[in-house]
Parts: sequence; C-alpha cells; structure tokens
Amino acid sequence: MKIMYNTIIKNIDILNVVFAIVATVALLMNDADILQACIILVATITLLATKYQFNRVFIFLTYTSSTFFFAFLYAKTVTDYTENTQHLIIVIAVSLLVGIIGATLKLGSNTLSFVWITMHILIFITAFQMTSHTVFIKALWSSNTQFYTISQYYPYLLAGFLIGVFLEKYQVAIKKDRRDD
Repeated sequence: MKIMYNTIIKNIDILNVVFAIVATVALLMNDADILQACIILVATITLLATKYQFNRVFIFLTYTSSTFFFAFLYAKTVTDYTENTQHLIIVIAVSLLVGIIGATLKLGSNTLSFVWITMHILIFITAFQMTSHTVFIKALWSSNTQFYTISQYYPYLLAGFLIGVFLEKYQVAIKKDRRDD
C-alpha cells in the first residue's frame, strides 16, 4: 500500500513540475509577470526537493513560497494590492510565519503537492472556459484566469488542501504501522 501511495505522490509531483514549467512560460508570455513565474518555480522545485532531501531549509522555502503565492493570489482578488503595500507586508509576514512553523514542526509536503496540482488543474479548466473569448494560451495563467479561479473555485482548492492533509496523516499512520510490525 505504501509503495502505491508513494508512486501516486511522485506522479503528482512530476505533473506539478510540468505544470509549473507551462505556468512559467504562460506567465512570461502573457503578462510578463516575472515575480509570479519565479515564485511558482521556487515553490515547485523546493517541493520536489523535500521529497528527496527532507530538511528544514527546503520545508521552510516550500511552505513560504507556496503560502506567499496563494496568499498573493487571494489578496489580488479582494484588494487592489498594487497600491497598498500594507497588504503585501502582511502577506509576506504570514508566509514567513507559515514557513517557520512548517520547518520547526518538520511538516510533510504532500499536502502542498495536492494543493498545487488542484490549482494547476483549476487554472487549466478556467482557461479552457475562457476560450470562447480568447485563445487558450493567452487565457492560461492570465490575471483574469487567476482572478476567476480563486473567486469561483476556492472550495476546490480547499478540498485539495483537505485531501492532502488526510493523505499526509495516512502516510504517517502507514509508517507507524510498519514500525510496530
């Protein structure tokens, strides 16, 4: 059972890497948003690195960059973040706090794998829905697509998070079971 679970997680991480590359290219082509492209790459690379080298630095970077990205997207949907540096400072502070907590408690990264794959899938769905107004590649990871995805599909992101938390606990239980045998 553990081998099948690990295979599924590795396949999700490979998909996350592929989707992150596509997202980076789309962000650079469409919106020239270097910051978001870099954050997606850092979050994905460190997420993958935590699977092979489980240490606190990678956990901190993974949780901080992922939290920053999702909080930044959420902040864009509810405020005019470009004119209010206070919101940006709060997003950075919360991201750093989550990263410190994750590194201190040595939290696993499978939850983030599920959140990222859910986000990528929802962005693809939204971009596909917008093809009646524009070309798919122009819609992919555009500001409108991000806004619509976060505002309309946030329950699915939350569900991806909860599935990830459940499976993280499942993996801990499997490890504990194996040690007890």
